[in-house]
Amino acid sequence: MRQLNWRYATKRFDPAKKIDPLTWAALEETLILSPSSFGLQPWRFCVINDFLENPGYARDIEAWSSRQVYIALGNFMTCAPLLSVDTCPMEGLDLAGFDKALGLEGSGFWTVAACPAGSRAETDRHSALPKLRFEKQEIITYIP
Repeated sequence: MRQLNWRYATKRFDPAKKIDPLTWAALEETLILSPSSFGLQPWRFCVINDFLENPGYARDIEAWSSRQVYIALGNFMTCAPLLSVDTCPMEGLDLAGFDKALGLEGSGFWTVAACPAGSRAETDRHSALPKLRFEKQEIITYIP
């Protein structure tokens, strides 16, 4: 957990300090191995090696807030196996039902997703299935 305490949202990067290729390869592997609902991997990533500018568009605070939940959820799901804890991201839920059950109505908070955590059952047939992921070249595009 030391490294999680070390990290913060860096706003200025040192252009002279490049990430070494082995470390970058490991980071790309985290994208490839990231969990997704139903294992569908509904994403593609672009590696941009030159500057990033402000998007210059209005932000929808509700949509932005919901996406922030996924940052925390991803962090939770990344750290859980380091502690030998199993997780399963869930969407397609009765969100209003969750909100009501959790007493969120009128609180300014709402359900976005759920993520059960625990230990896998020996009877979980999915634990014996091979991990299926797209090949790196199918999901990562390099832009000079």
